[in-house]
Amino acid sequence: MNNIICAVLLAVLMLTHPFCVGGVTLCIASCLAAVGGTALLGTTAILPAIGFASSGITAGSWAAAWMASFGGSVPAGGCFALFQSAGGVLPPLIEEADLTDWCQMSLICGRHGNLIHILGSLGRCLCNEGFTGSCCETRAPVTKTPIITLISNKTVVEGTAVVTIACNAEGIPAPVVTWEEIDAKLQPNVRQIGHFLVIENVTMANKGYYICTAKNRVGTEIKAVRLIVTTKTSRPYAAPVISAPSTVKVRYYTDARLVCTITGYPEPTVKWEYSKNKTIPGAKISGGILVIPNITSEATGLYTCIASNDIGSSRANIMLEATYESPKFVSSPQSYSGNTGAPHNFTCTATGHPVPKITWMFSSFSNHINKLPQHKIHRNGDMIELVNMEESGILTCKATNAFGIATAKAQVIVHHSDCNHAQIFYVIKKSQKVG
Repeated sequence: MNNIICAVLLAVLMLTHPFCVGGVTLCIASCLAAVGGTALLGTTAILPAIGFASSGITAGSWAAAWMASFGGSVPAGGCFALFQSAGGVLPPLIEEADLTDWCQMSLICGRHGNLIHILGSLGRCLCNEGFTGSCCETRAPVTKTPIITLISNKTVVEGTAVVTIACNAEGIPAPVVTWEEIDAKLQPNVRQIGHFLVIENVTMANKGYYICTAKNRVGTEIKAVRLIVTTKTSRPYAAPVISAPSTVKVRYYTDARLVCTITGYPEPTVKWEYSKNKTIPGAKISGGILVIPNITSEATGLYTCIASNDIGSSRANIMLEATYESPKFVSSPQSYSGNTGAPHNFTCTATGHPVPKITWMFSSFSNHINKLPQHKIHRNGDMIELVNMEESGILTCKATNAFGIATAKAQVIVHHSDCNHAQIFYVIKKSQKVG
């Protein structure tokens, strides 16, 4: 469709604008620009023609002579080649094209096979991305912003003769590397050689951060390295040695403290690993000490402390176990015999881990109702006061934790005022159930 539009525009220009007669080249170029034609380098510009007469073309001009070869008019449906020099205006040379080339708009510009675009009324060539030159004959250079490879820190001993730190930078064009000390000029014993920072006869004043900058015309990258200077020592270097217990037993719901005692020089770094490969909530690490709060079975298992320095590494395994204790009575409620309405205290104390919970029950002899009479609970539940005893029965103390249940029973005998019973003391009956 663009080809037809161009041919129509060209015909109209030639028939209606006499100023285009001697400048058909410019008119054709404008037509090409109007439709945004493109071409492979080394081809001709092919114009599909519609029939139009030579009216208005000055006799003797190249256009008139060319048209005369077709009897003064361009035959409809023909294809004609229009030649142009690279980057210039269209020359006055038009000839019939080979119809096998197909009628499509294109433009010649050089011989290198790079797509170009037509710009403006003069038919100038614009190269595709990556090519330059009047005929798009040169590939544009590849560029790349600098990328720095630099260690994050370096540790040296005071008095070291020479320390070198490399700032390796890549980029296109090759970046320029510069070194400087943060917020200060380089010390007199510090200099740059190529991309290396060189420090001679290291002192404590040399510790700190050094900045490497890599720069080319495309961009800049900056990275820092920390120089750590340690004090001279006569202490011999040694790989880490760990002393730790093989098993640690801790009661349920208490804190576990795992300790690895570590020796070695330079001072080793320590990390901990857990066999279950999960994070323990609330765990705190301080070097060779690991503290795990509120131990349950979820936190038990194998823990490993690993110590490393420049000389070597070592590891130690610690098995953490959680222990428990089912309830056991320290003191049991004692049987009681008394008059109606008299108050009395009963105590029941039990040990265990976790700490057992104490509950009280009462079973009446007369109506077999399991309901405590009027009472008060004291301390942590291990003392009960029967405020106004009216009935005889069995008072039961039950101690419970996650790992068992223990019970202790005492008989309560209540004497009414119209009865003349002798006081009877009953031996406490105890039973224990471990779950």
